[in-house]
This record gives sequence, C-alpha cells and structure tokens, in this order.
Amino acid sequence: MAQYFSAWMRKGSVPLFLALELVCILLIVSFNENQQAIASYTLGNFQGKINKLSTSIGNQWTLQERLDSISWEQARLLEFCLSANGETHGADSLRRDSFSVIPARVINNSINRRNNYITIDKGRLDGIEQDMGVISARGPVGVVRAVSDHYALVMSLLHQQSRISARLKNSGYFGSLRRGYSRNPKKMYLADIPRHAPLSVGDTVLTSGYSDLFPEGMTIGTVDTFWVPSASDFYEIELTLFPDIARLHHVYVLDKKHTEEKELLEQQWQHE
Repeated sequence: MAQYFSAWMRKGSVPLFLALELVCILLIVSFNENQQAIASYTLGNFQGKINKLSTSIGNQWTLQERLDSISWEQARLLEFCLSANGETHGADSLRRDSFSVIPARVINNSINRRNNYITIDKGRLDGIEQDMGVISARGPVGVVRAVSDHYALVMSLLHQQSRISARLKNSGYFGSLRRGYSRNPKKMYLADIPRHAPLSVGDTVLTSGYSDLFPEGMTIGTVDTFWVPSASDFYEIELTLFPDIARLHHVYVLDKKHTEEKELLEQQWQHE
C-alpha cells in the first residue's frame, strides 16, 4: 500500500493539480456574472471558428465533387464534338475513327526536368491503356506511357522524347512537334517544315491527324519565330503552346476507336 501511495505522490501530483484547477475555474464561472459572460463569449467564438473550419472542409469536398461532375460533362461534350466533327453524307453518320473521352484529374506533374511526366487518377480499370493521347481544354498535353489499375503515367509534351505530328493551319505543311532546348514550359519547336513553305509569325499550329493519338485540327499553339539553319532545307520554328502544362488540374484521355483494324492493315504492308 505504501508503494502505491508513494507512486501516486511522485506521478499523480500533476493530474491532481489540473483537476483542482478545473474545479476552481468552474466554481468561479458558476458564481460570477462577469466571468460567465467572458466564458460564454470565448466558447462561442471558439465554436464559431470550429464551425467555420468544418464548413470550409465540407465546401472543399463539395467543390471537388462539382468539379469532377463538370469534368465528366465536358468529356461527354468533347466526345460529341469530336464525333460530330467527322460527319459524312454516307450511311455512317459518324466518322469511323471517332474518339471516346475519359476525364481524369492530375495528381502529380513535373515541368522542369529533362524528361517530364504527368500522373492521373484513372487507370486500367477505367479504360485507360498505353499510347492513348491526353489533352486539356486548351490542347494536347501528352501520351499515356504506363498504366496500373487505378493510375496512369503520361509522357508530357515537355519530355525530350515526345513527338507529335502537327501542321501549319495556313499552308497545310506538317512536321514533328518536339520540346527542343528551351526550359520554358510554354515553348515548343516544330521541325521538318521545308524552307519553301509559306510561313509567318502568328500562324496557328494544329494536330495533323496522321497518328492515332489526337484528332485532326486540334489547336496546339502559334508561331513565335522561325529561321533556317545553315546548310539546311528545313525551318526551325519556335511556338507558344495554348495549353499551360504547368497549371494542369483536369485532363481528358482519348480512346480512338477502330485502331486495331488500321494498325493491322499497316503492319501487313509496311515491308512491301
């Protein structure tokens, strides 16, 4: 018994002191009107801040749900526009190479490395596959390179190995869009445009539609400057991108229909 009492005296003094302090505070508040008013004001103010914080957190969740809903609706509208853009007058009212659209959120993004990637919150279970094109509301941003069940890794346009087929809107000449040497995430280069092609600052650059990644005619950017290197027959063209990859939040993954048929045909005749 003496051991328990000794242990209580060594370790129980602080809890006992705090308990007595609490009793004293309750007695003071209970029998003094001024202290009651101060305590009520303080507790009310504290409760108000807690309620405000709780409401803010709830609004953030609600806002995220609304953004996801808007993103899904935009994806359906974009899918309709991509299909309607290819209307024909034949029996098939929609283009056979129309795209389906899968909305996704960006959960990781790099822009200042040599090889940059974007991670999105949709994966194999959502219909995402390797080599699908990825766009924002402003234009192309990359290509899916790896997929897990719930996530996908996108090779950004800001990757040194990124290549996208693009054309000049005014002249129709096409080339290859690449990052080049600039570290500015808004700058890209268009290569393989012959020097006899008509070209001027401000020309719009579009997707060519020659690959299965992106539909034809999607805006990419505008020409800033251009030159012809010595002993070369092709322009070096610097352009400013329409999509701002440094500020991506929501993107859309494009699933082109009937690609297997086209790829099989091209593989059968590529060695002829």
